[in-house]
Amino acid sequence: MGCGTGLFLSIVLNKFNVGVSGIDIAPGMIEKSRELLGDHADLRVGDSEHLPWNDKSFDIVTCIASFHHYPSPALVLKEMERVLRPGGSVIIADPWHLTH
Repeated sequence: MGCGTGLFLSIVLNKFNVGVSGIDIAPGMIEKSRELLGDHADLRVGDSEHLPWNDKSFDIVTCIASFHHYPSPALVLKEMERVLRPGGSVIIADPWHLTH
């Protein structure tokens, strides 16, 4: 979720023999992802509060450096749960920096 330029998806593809999907609300980010990944990923422009995939579609859902942008995080978490298969994992990595 919030796949941006597709860098994380490309790392996953290069390391594991798995299918990957990505969504981003910005069409320009999906264009960049397509440049990097070609047709090796299911990439879609869309809203993380209304994912375009069926229930129980994924073993792992990742959200790297975008969760803090979501205006309704509880809705996003519900969508993650909806598309996740039983026993699956959600990985949220949202780095931040505290300044004084």
